[in-house]
Amino acid sequence: MKRCLIALFLLPLTLAAACGAPPDGDAVDETSGAISSPPHKVPNLGPTLVDFDTSPSGAVVAGAMVDTVYASQGVTFSCDSCSSGHAYAEPRAVGNNAVTLFTPPSLAGFDARFGAVKAVFATPASSVSIQAIAVPTAEPVMNPVAKPFLEAFDASNNLLVKALYQPNYGDANYGTAQTLTVTSSTASIAFVLFSSQAPGTTTPVLGVFDNLRFYSGPLVGL
Repeated sequence: MKRCLIALFLLPLTLAAACGAPPDGDAVDETSGAISSPPHKVPNLGPTLVDFDTSPSGAVVAGAMVDTVYASQGVTFSCDSCSSGHAYAEPRAVGNNAVTLFTPPSLAGFDARFGAVKAVFATPASSVSIQAIAVPTAEPVMNPVAKPFLEAFDASNNLLVKALYQPNYGDANYGTAQTLTVTSSTASIAFVLFSSQAPGTTTPVLGVFDNLRFYSGPLVGL
């Protein structure tokens, strides 16, 4: 188990193709990740990137609490159903920081047993994405089925749409960074939660998260 947890932090985050990106808030099948309609709208503004490596002023944030570090960019962080109540930038052995709900120094990966990181937007967003890596925490006796996820909610706490990590255990690209994306045609995403599904009776799968991107304002037709 220790070898697998160490390997988790040696995985570089690389930009990958978007997965689970539902247009207009269309529902995603949480088993297959299928989307019922093709994307036909795009955000009308460029994305805001939060990389959890430096603050908007360029200060290094490794090991720091990042709850309000990016407030000037229109987003604040905390954690939901967690013990710390905060979000942190956690240095990894190789590569850049990840965002976690554990107080550093600690593991960067987590799942729903420990809670979820919450990102709240000053202006409701039309599209939000984050990169995620899925890593089983032990040599699995059976195929791990839990997956990292990204959930979008409106200001009334209604779940709008959910995106799941798409590669399955055993796929060639399992364990690589995948971009989870959620969208709303009415620009009504007030906040998002991201974590990895609770394992149940199967092997736990931790999610490692980095590079949150979000778009403000409504989507416009292509």
